[in-house]
Order: sequence, then C-alpha cells, then structure tokens
Amino acid sequence: MATEKLEIERLAKLEAQVDAIKEDVADVKSDIKDLHSRITTTTREITDHIDDKIDTLAQTDAKQHEGMKKSIDSMKDRVDMLEKWKWLILGGATAVGYILGHLEFFSRFVK
Repeated sequence: MATEKLEIERLAKLEAQVDAIKEDVADVKSDIKDLHSRITTTTREITDHIDDKIDTLAQTDAKQHEGMKKSIDSMKDRVDMLEKWKWLILGGATAVGYILGHLEFFSRFVK
C-alpha cells in the first residue's frame, strides 16, 4: 500500500511536470509565431526602404545625367564655333599670303 501511494504521488508529480511542459511548449510556439511576424514585418520594411533609396538614387542620377548632357552640348557648341573661326582665319590668311606673294601678277590687271 505504501508503494502504491508513492507511485500515485510520483505519477501526480509527473503529470504536473507534463502539464507544465505543455504550457511551456505552447508559450514557445506563441513566441515563435510572434518572432516570425516581426521578422516578416522587418524584412518588408527594409525592402521598402531599400526600394525608396534606389528610386531616389535613380532620380538623382537622371538629373545629374541631364545636367552633364547640357554642359557637354554647350561645350561642343563652343568648340564647333572655335573650329569654324580657326578655319576662316586660316583661309583668310592663306588668301592674303597668296595675294601678297603674287602682288606683281595682280598689279598687271589693275593698271
């Protein structure tokens, strides 16, 4: 009888421990669900933030590209104008040099 009583007490203790373990497992499952939800939310927030930054960088890049294109086009126009003047001056100098070199030939027609 004494052994039955001890076994019943042991069994009661084991059942209490099993119930406590079940509660702990339920708490852990709940914590895991909360943690999963937080991870998902944080991942979504980080992804959205990265997307916003990429969009901002793309807009800034487009503005910078447009500004550089305008600057390069302006510089190209100036260089084209300088080349035009260079060839006009070289052509004029060549014509004046030819005339000065052949002054005797032209003076025959003027007389």
